[in-house]
Amino acid sequence: MLTGHANAEEAVLYPGIADESSKTHAGMAYEEHAMTKIQLTKLKDMPPGSDEWHEKLDHIESAVAQHIYQEEGSWMPDLAKEMLPERKAKLLERYNTKYERYCGDGKDAGTDLR
Repeated sequence: MLTGHANAEEAVLYPGIADESSKTHAGMAYEEHAMTKIQLTKLKDMPPGSDEWHEKLDHIESAVAQHIYQEEGSWMPDLAKEMLPERKAKLLERYNTKYERYCGDGKDAGTDLR
C-alpha cells in the first residue's frame, strides 16, 4: 500500500508540486520516496524479527513519518492553495485512478488537497 501510494503521488502530485508550488519540495519528495523503497527492499532481505530488521523498520517508520509531516504540513497545502478548483479536481481524479491501479479500490487513497 505504501508503494502504491508513493507511485500515485510520483505520477500525479509531485509534477504538480514542481509546476505550481516548489521544484525543491518535489525533488525532496521524489528522493525520499526512492530512499524508502530502497530501505524496504533491504528490509525484505533481513531475517524478520531480528534486531537488524527492527532497527531498519524503525528507521523506515521515522522517515515516513517525517515525509508525511512535510507533505501534509506544507507541500500539499501549498499546492492546493496555488491550484484552481478544476485543476485540483482533475489531479485528485488522476491520483485516485493511479492509486486504484496499484492498490485496489482507492477508498483509502490517503491524499488531501482540500
